[in-house]
Amino acid sequence: MEKLFDNYWQFLAKREEFGAVPRPVLRWFRSEGLNPVEQAYFDFLQGSELILDYGAGDMALKRKFGKAGFAGRIETCDLSKDFKYDYGSLAEIEATGRKFDAILVLEVIEHMRLEEFSEFLPRILKLLKPRGKFILSTPNAHSLTGVWSADFTHIKSYPLPDLWAMLSLRGFDCQAYRVIMTPPRLGPRGWLRLQFNRALTNLLGADYATGVTLLCQKRE
Repeated sequence: MEKLFDNYWQFLAKREEFGAVPRPVLRWFRSEGLNPVEQAYFDFLQGSELILDYGAGDMALKRKFGKAGFAGRIETCDLSKDFKYDYGSLAEIEATGRKFDAILVLEVIEHMRLEEFSEFLPRILKLLKPRGKFILSTPNAHSLTGVWSADFTHIKSYPLPDLWAMLSLRGFDCQAYRVIMTPPRLGPRGWLRLQFNRALTNLLGADYATGVTLLCQKRE
């Protein structure tokens, strides 16, 4: 089986290139319709006929895509028993032999130890069709609040440069974004607080964005 760091020194060299990659900030907030992060996903996935949402949670994204008129089919997978998903495990998906135009793995990998992630990433990527799209999101390892304060089931942080390098070396072109959680409308007080957070975290060498996401497409 492929190992995540079979080419570790090549990975380190690739990670150094990330400093030249633009990584703008997108806003995320709870909403009935698509928020800016979800809108970016929606636009990126246009033309994808079969999508897998791995770690679909409450399936809110599938519902929002449907309301927004998304033409493709979204199949869901989750280990939880709270909702009726199409699949209950990665092995179950693999057994079908299905290939997907796009796969979403949103807020999942922070629940995995490095050994689990090392096995998971090659397996999930093998489910993509040629020129397939892959979206990954996770808490920002460079945030002061990021991984640990949000959920006690979070056990591992994954820095954005490392994720970008791993996927780049596996044949993907990736656009990196940082994500901030805000109210739908920022009043004067909220705007001032955001600017203060930006200045303070910059002074401390950290990041005010609490999340990261990568929108990637296979080169062939």
